Amino acid sequence: MKSKNSTFAKTAVQKTEKVDWAEYIRNDINYRIASPAMTGLFAGFKRHFGRGMKRFMAYFEKQNCYWYYDRNELYQLGKHIINKLTKPEDSKRLLNAFDLKTEEILNFLNKFEPKNTPLDRSKLSSIYGEYAKLMSDWYGYSMLIDPTDEFLMSAITYRLKKILKEKLGDVFKESEFARVYGILTSPSSLSYLADENMMVLKIALDIKHKEIKRNGPELKSEINKILSRFWWTNLGWARSEAKSGDDIKKSIERAIANTEIEKEYANLLKYAVYIQRQKNEIEKEYKISSDKDLSVWLKIYDKLVAYHDFRKEVQMKANFWEYRFMDKIYKLFKLRAGTLEWCNSNEIASFLRSGKTNQLLFKEGYSGFLYLVENETELKISGAEAVKKHNEIISQNKHNTKDIQGSSASGGYATGLAFVATHIKEALKIPDGQILVTGMTTPDYLPAMKKAKAIVTDEGGITCHAAIVSRELGIPCVVGTRNATKVIKSGDKIEVRANHGTVVIIEKRVRK
Repeated sequence: MKSKNSTFAKTAVQKTEKVDWAEYIRNDINYRIASPAMTGLFAGFKRHFGRGMKRFMAYFEKQNCYWYYDRNELYQLGKHIINKLTKPEDSKRLLNAFDLKTEEILNFLNKFEPKNTPLDRSKLSSIYGEYAKLMSDWYGYSMLIDPTDEFLMSAITYRLKKILKEKLGDVFKESEFARVYGILTSPSSLSYLADENMMVLKIALDIKHKEIKRNGPELKSEINKILSRFWWTNLGWARSEAKSGDDIKKSIERAIANTEIEKEYANLLKYAVYIQRQKNEIEKEYKISSDKDLSVWLKIYDKLVAYHDFRKEVQMKANFWEYRFMDKIYKLFKLRAGTLEWCNSNEIASFLRSGKTNQLLFKEGYSGFLYLVENETELKISGAEAVKKHNEIISQNKHNTKDIQGSSASGGYATGLAFVATHIKEALKIPDGQILVTGMTTPDYLPAMKKAKAIVTDEGGITCHAAIVSRELGIPCVVGTRNATKVIKSGDKIEVRANHGTVVIIEKRVRK
């Protein structure tokens, strides 16, 4: 990878060609956290899949990261990776590598607890150097989810509609497509959120049936079992606290008060059998296996849904670990907290090895920081120059429409007031029964999602967090709209036509 200029250095910037940018908003992600994923997109992909992203951009301003893909390139890269995954030897090699790298980084995070690490520069340097390498290697595989999601969402929709239209002719309806699509893309196993919920429900049932005392030692033991597996499921990209025993206890109390607890628990127990039966019925009715490509895509998709969960677990655990590890570095070097948030892993590792401060490392990025890859040339600029460059690029992607098109993630219809939130702190304020419109969702969004009657996101495909959770909650969801958070405003009356992957603004809120 060639570097056009040093971090934050001023330079003459070449004019960027017009691109169909897909823009996603991520909250509370600084350059330090995002940099390994960026490296994975071009260097990791090229090394492991023979082809990397040639064009990519991230713009950081205040608490938001604006993440950009060249939509056409993302689709073509996804097609390239899926073609590899359809070959048994390549699929086994690549997915086994994903599993191995995931296991390696999780073992590392468990082994090196930041609070037990001595304030020694050599020790900190060694540990962080190993961490940076593991994360870089892992992202080189785990970022495959983004392009494959883009391809699969489009390819599965096209082939499935083709089959249904040939079978149904003039009586074809989008609602039938949504039903079939929803069943075939339902994961064959429970998500980590559903697994955690099932454990909570089981404890609540045992308490109701007096098999466990409400405040006895058995309850504490069961709570600790949940914490050991799911302490991270309320984390997001921002610095935050791990889930506590009190959090689990509150979830158990809410479950006890749930009048449908037995039914909900029973449904989770038989989920896999129920879904497989529905898939078999669809297969028999529409002979899905007659389309060999579609059959293979659906199998790969089901595998990648699970990988999306694994990736989220690693991201949240690594983020939690790294914040606490950085605190050790700040303490040792007597630096202000947040000083190194605009350095990448290599720069931090270099700093730890030398122990010498470099003014380029400590500049604030909040005034605007742009990272751009074009034709394998890396550009990093900050301040007014970054703001200007970003505005020039995104001015090509102006949207002004009342109808927003995305992809169906969970079928159904919902009409109501939009609640637009591009930050978790905003999302958690959503009133019950409104429609959550956001850039993307992470585990810490779950309380807000439970209060929403429907979900609309700028980002995501059929394996994304919002898609999986909305299905489990049984609410309509449209993902991958690209521009919902820009076009829709809080208070607008909107209709989510999830069967069609469309969101319509019925009435704009009157603004004074």
